[in-house]
Amino acid sequence: MPEELLTTLAEYGAGRELQFLEALARRGLGVLHDRTEELREALAMFESMRSRPFIARAQAELGRATGDSRLVDAGLEALEQLGDVAQIERMVAS
Repeated sequence: MPEELLTTLAEYGAGRELQFLEALARRGLGVLHDRTEELREALAMFESMRSRPFIARAQAELGRATGDSRLVDAGLEALEQLGDVAQIERMVAS
């Protein structure tokens, strides 16, 4: 997904208090465009919403991006507890 589109979506979500949309767009920026600060922001937003599946995904992705194996492990463990096998397989395959 183009960086410009994700940035536009993040700004749109922020301007309209659509926190979930903003968090998803920031996560996309972090993962697809190697922007760890966006992943950190997305993780904080998911945590504030108590969105366990997205907290786990963002933890694992941020951990991978920063080389923090503890964060990767925490994210993968949470995904396992949630039964999100498909996401675990995608992360392991990439």
